[in-house]
Amino acid sequence: MKRAALFALGLNGLLLSSALAGPFDYGFDGTLSDHFVPLFPNPNSTITQNDVTEQVEYTASDGDLSEENGTGLEHINFRPRYDQSWRVAVDVTLPAGYDTSFLANNPANQDNGRDTWIELGIFAFTSFDDRRVFSSSLEVILDGGSVVQRNVASHHDLDDSSRRVPTTDTSVRLTLGYDHLNEVLSAFAGDTQIHTANLGAASSDWQMTDSDTFSIGIFGSTGFQAVSADNPLIHDNFTAAIIPEPATQILALLAVTCLRPVRGLRA
Repeated sequence: MKRAALFALGLNGLLLSSALAGPFDYGFDGTLSDHFVPLFPNPNSTITQNDVTEQVEYTASDGDLSEENGTGLEHINFRPRYDQSWRVAVDVTLPAGYDTSFLANNPANQDNGRDTWIELGIFAFTSFDDRRVFSSSLEVILDGGSVVQRNVASHHDLDDSSRRVPTTDTSVRLTLGYDHLNEVLSAFAGDTQIHTANLGAASSDWQMTDSDTFSIGIFGSTGFQAVSADNPLIHDNFTAAIIPEPATQILALLAVTCLRPVRGLRA
């Protein structure tokens, strides 16, 4: 979809001029491979650009709904160092069709009493094998076959922590921000801060040095659920940029400066 004006309050005027700083602003209205490459391909999931709607769409075909599926796209050029502050953001839509009744009426979920979910979002990572992954997402989850919730969420895989805030929104702008002065990753949904991860804490196992880099990606994920091509999960309006110092002051303004409203997608 076509991109709206960047950064109310003139934040783009503060951005650095280097190639890495960007800003990288992609409305999925060009050649996808110039910006993203496939990440953890899955034969049961697709995440592709729709050149008509100018959005990225995620679908999952589970067949007998017996599998967990997920796939993503990794940004090619934006790989900020550990000693740089940065922010990335994307609009996501999880359509209203995937709601309480959709999940709760699935007999397989009720019979097995298992957690099932539909989720899409944005994440920063250094290693999937070592679980150094931090995300911001929009999800619908069925907990143990009984309790259904729609949430904005954030997951920190390394310390097995998740934060969830109930929502009725079908669309939201998700943001990740990193403050290198305090070595803290933060996840936002709209103007709500969901979660933080202190990478510099003595208990942290990210083990990054100043020259190490983050990778950035977008993803879709389903557990024992199908997502049809007629009603896909949607990403739009990706932005990424290095933030000049003082990083803590800029990151504190994330909610009002770089969180553009979703254009006509909010339910």
